[in-house]
Amino acid sequence: MTLILKTYDLDSDGRLSQGEVKLMVDRSLAQAMKTGRNTKQLNEMRSWTIDYYAAQDLDHDGYLSLVELLKEPLAEFDCMDQDHDGALTQTEIEAGMDHCGSGREYRSKL
Repeated sequence: MTLILKTYDLDSDGRLSQGEVKLMVDRSLAQAMKTGRNTKQLNEMRSWTIDYYAAQDLDHDGYLSLVELLKEPLAEFDCMDQDHDGALTQTEIEAGMDHCGSGREYRSKL
């Protein structure tokens, strides 16, 4: 998440604005769009991803801080780490994709 913040925080204010998030999402989907993948599906994925990041704005100030960016992935990791050993096995990841928050939501969009 630190790398994402460093890469897309264009005004170097230590957080991502809504515009910076949209740029990040558009850049990540650009290659798929060039390959001629289903445009409708890509637009739905874009919309879902932007909404996902907007939901991470816990203080509703229109920006994402590093703390806000880390909250969901850390909760997701904790949900998937069934034996709480601080590491994920392939089995835990696969099971977690079916019952943990954003993994379940993301797979339903594919």
